[in-house]
Amino acid sequence: MRRLPEWPGLLARHILDATDRVFEWGVHDCCVFAADGVLAITGCDPIARARGRYRDEKRAAVVVRDIGGMGVPEAAEVLMTEFGAPPVHPVFAQRGDLVLIHAPVMSSREQRGLAGGALRAENNDWCMGLIAPNGQVAVAAPRGLAFFDPRAAARAWRI
Repeated sequence: MRRLPEWPGLLARHILDATDRVFEWGVHDCCVFAADGVLAITGCDPIARARGRYRDEKRAAVVVRDIGGMGVPEAAEVLMTEFGAPPVHPVFAQRGDLVLIHAPVMSSREQRGLAGGALRAENNDWCMGLIAPNGQVAVAAPRGLAFFDPRAAARAWRI
């Protein structure tokens, strides 16, 4: 896997395109958003075996467990290993790299509106994110993106 020569512009376009997207399981959730960024800058899909297998939170939880055991952190580890993305310490994550971050992006009201919050409750608000051009961790939010300090990331993978 290599980044395409024009990857900085592709990453910026991906972030810009997601700024007004509404959260939707399997379309604009934390894992799909982050993976779409990798797909944009490399042409390779790190979640190919999960993509298209869920459209709601209940099914997303099943897919996550099928892939990696108990939750998003374990599934992310499995998928990134299969993808060939080497782990790096989060402080060394750079633009376009994937990270795992504790990112409480939804209020309890928003969680109830999306399906009860079962997956988020199981995973304690763990999200996959992408290091954006501004150096912040971008994650899918109820509307668009939320940005977090990259020092809060628990794990990271070099793309």
